[in-house]
Amino acid sequence: MNVRSLARTTLVTALVSVTAIVVPGASAVGNTRPSRPAIDALTTGDANCDVTRAAAVRDRPTLNDAGADQLPARFEAVRTGADGAEHRPRAATAPQPTGSVHAWTVPDTVPDDTPVRWPVRAEDGVGDGPWSDSGHQGRCHYTTVTQPPPAAAWRLDDPNRSPWAEAWAGPYRGMAGAGVRFGEFGPHGTAPGAAVLDGGPDSYLNTGGPVVDTTRAFTAGAWVLPDDTGREMTALSQSGIADAPNFTLGTGIAPDGTPVWSFDLPSADGRTRVTGGTPRVGEWAYLAGVYDPVAGVARIYVDGDLVATGNAAVPEDTPQWFFLMGRRDDHDRTRTWQGNLADVRVWDRVVLSAELAELGRRKPRAIAHWQMDTVESYGGPMLTPAVDHRGSFVLNGDAHLTTEDPIAGIGSIRLDGDGDHLESSPAFDTSRSWAISVKVRLDGVPERDMAVLAQTGLHTDAFTLRYRAADRTWRAILPHADAAGADTTELSAPATGGTQSLLLQYDEKAGEARLHVGGALAARAPFAADDAWEGLRLLQAGRDSAADGVGDHYLKGDIDEVRAWAGVLSAEELDRI
Repeated sequence: MNVRSLARTTLVTALVSVTAIVVPGASAVGNTRPSRPAIDALTTGDANCDVTRAAAVRDRPTLNDAGADQLPARFEAVRTGADGAEHRPRAATAPQPTGSVHAWTVPDTVPDDTPVRWPVRAEDGVGDGPWSDSGHQGRCHYTTVTQPPPAAAWRLDDPNRSPWAEAWAGPYRGMAGAGVRFGEFGPHGTAPGAAVLDGGPDSYLNTGGPVVDTTRAFTAGAWVLPDDTGREMTALSQSGIADAPNFTLGTGIAPDGTPVWSFDLPSADGRTRVTGGTPRVGEWAYLAGVYDPVAGVARIYVDGDLVATGNAAVPEDTPQWFFLMGRRDDHDRTRTWQGNLADVRVWDRVVLSAELAELGRRKPRAIAHWQMDTVESYGGPMLTPAVDHRGSFVLNGDAHLTTEDPIAGIGSIRLDGDGDHLESSPAFDTSRSWAISVKVRLDGVPERDMAVLAQTGLHTDAFTLRYRAADRTWRAILPHADAAGADTTELSAPATGGTQSLLLQYDEKAGEARLHVGGALAARAPFAADDAWEGLRLLQAGRDSAADGVGDHYLKGDIDEVRAWAGVLSAEELDRI
């Protein structure tokens, strides 16, 4: 077995033992049921449960309950079969001493490439606890992935001061030069999630050898953020000999002096260089170079989109040498990378455009989730906290918690339409992709306009989600500037009465705003990136702003389950919500 095959076998073996750790909740006392497991206490392997997207596993996962509860834990693996029916194999563990781990391996009757959700609950035989996916708190999902793994990969999410980047595929760690620092924020807003390279002569990570045979099909990709576009820079490369790299992938300069993405390969008569797209200083992009010797082409993809293609044929006798991040192995140190790198992967195959599109999609990051089941005070105003206390809504006026006929969970916030509203710090940067959702129930059929959500700027709202009485519609309004009277993009959808689930999102890449009502896309409209701007003041629920931030359009009814994300939710993620 060669080194690469051994590395792949090791990777797959490690992935077979993926685990899911859950805390089922406190045991029953008297006639009290065990509590529902909190969604933020659930993990699949080392990945937190993300209700917006499925965890990817390579084999049947073992689901573990590592909570301190002594009660049995019952697991289910729920899927929809080819017959359209729901299948839910389940198992319960025996009681365990406090601190023990409950474990269940999903049976092989659950096929691969099938989305599976798995809830868990604590059971005491008298008053079993609620399932972890009850109460509108979301579901944990996983999907087995059968595509071959990368030949080599580095997340570059190593801790600050680490001397190397650990590999999660392939045999080599990346030894960091003095110009590399770990621990930076990555493309999805998490830290540590990237390495920053200073562009100097030691701005690189070196490995112990080649990771692919570049005379055969291969793909190299990474999240990249350039801090300089005025010169040629190398993000990824593999060395040859005599200053002739096997390939380089990074930025270049077009003949007209504009910056471009560049993919460079050896050819029989010198070099083949494919260029396209436009790198921008300080902006993340997923950059991938694909060499397809059967088709005789090289391609560049940026954020999953094909931006350039050209003829290519790498000579069969091309020598293979070390793989590098941040520079090419020659004597010219003017082309070292200055900026950030994250999630470097190299495959010994042509990666399909659909795979690159998924890799190049900025995964939405949950910013806050207000369940509105509780309120609290610390000697000041009443607050309803977000999950994990990542921000709170301040209750103003007579706004209060009601547990009578809540919209979701055990409570909702009641507003009387006469000055009641909620305020929090800004939920997200409204100049970039974002999404926000809410459940709302208006009193009767209102005869005046009422605001559900708004994020404010200095002179107007960056967005407003409002009920319009004149035609009984939900209306989303997005001004093109932080100025009273600015042009706006507006979306409209019928308001049918009763409880409504609303979701508004802005897709920066597509240049579009979308309004979802009751889980379905109800309206969409162009909204260019140049028209988006950052609302820096407040996120409001139950009112919006008139000129210069004065409150208006107070809502009379109930509000519940406000969630906010940075990024765009896919159709699959919307279905899960």
